[in-house]
Amino acid sequence: GLDWEAHPPKELWRRPVGPGWSSFAVVGDYCFTQEQRGEQEAVVCYAVATGEQVWINLTDARFVERMGNGPRATPTFNKGLLYTQGATGILQCIDAATGSTKWQRNIADDAATRIPTWGFCSSPLVVNDLVITYSAAGDGKSLLA
Repeated sequence: GLDWEAHPPKELWRRPVGPGWSSFAVVGDYCFTQEQRGEQEAVVCYAVATGEQVWINLTDARFVERMGNGPRATPTFNKGLLYTQGATGILQCIDAATGSTKWQRNIADDAATRIPTWGFCSSPLVVNDLVITYSAAGDGKSLLA
């Protein structure tokens, strides 16, 4: 096993990011996450080796609540595409190489529901040709594909 006391990990880089609860999806030389940047939710691609920002995809959306601000879900990578779920309900399909939006939906509108107190926080699940997410509608129809 790893003996971090004898051989502690070395910090390679550090950079500030916007508020949020999203983790990182790491694919090859790149890592993807979501952050709150002012009045916009940001999906951001960083270079793993340097921490430099490669691209950013911004949407007009801001989520604030007492437990913390910003997006909550971790991006999902599948076949060159990135699927992201914003805290206010914005579900996106993004070209992982360029950051350009392929399509976008608002799941709060699609499910005819309101934004949950804690925000939309499920990471999208890709199964064959479907992108599945949780709407928190509370009516027995909480999953959308």
